[in-house]
Amino acid sequence: PITCVPNGIGQVMERVNTQEFDLITVCRLVKWKNLDKLITANAQLQTSLIIVGSGPEEANLRILAKNTNSNVTFTGLLNEELVLDYLFRSKIFVLISSYEGLSFSLLQAMACGLPSIVSAIQGNTDVVKTEKEGIVINLNQENSLIAAVNLLLNDQTKRSVLGKNSLLKVESQFSQKTQINKIISQLI
Repeated sequence: PITCVPNGIGQVMERVNTQEFDLITVCRLVKWKNLDKLITANAQLQTSLIIVGSGPEEANLRILAKNTNSNVTFTGLLNEELVLDYLFRSKIFVLISSYEGLSFSLLQAMACGLPSIVSAIQGNTDVVKTEKEGIVINLNQENSLIAAVNLLLNDQTKRSVLGKNSLLKVESQFSQKTQINKIISQLI
């Protein structure tokens, strides 16, 4: 028999979220992460976005941000402590990939108590249930990302509830300790 034990994440020390950035994503800057759609939506919404990561699409994404007058901060590759710092300075985590495994950055964001907007693909939907820990969107539906961002930015209570649910889910189902115990129990 084969047992799948998904990624686990270490406990994140709670901090005050300063909510300086409306949106944050943490990923490798490649085409299938759909960051062009995120930057374009950010420009239309006139929100602030921070993109943590690096990759081959960075130059193109910087040009797009400039050409659309999108308020985007690019940080490049950061160590884990700095990534957590930016997560605690943001309101909403966004991961709208065309395909994804179980994203460590999504688990980190949830461990920081952030609600998420994710694409409706396996990996994301294994963790986030719509209206429970975040909002799952269909990238093929025009304006679904904009509608989801507007919904969460305009409803502080919903953001707070989804963020708390995210933290509880990570603590109960995706903690490093829980996942290690699952592996050990399979060996005994």
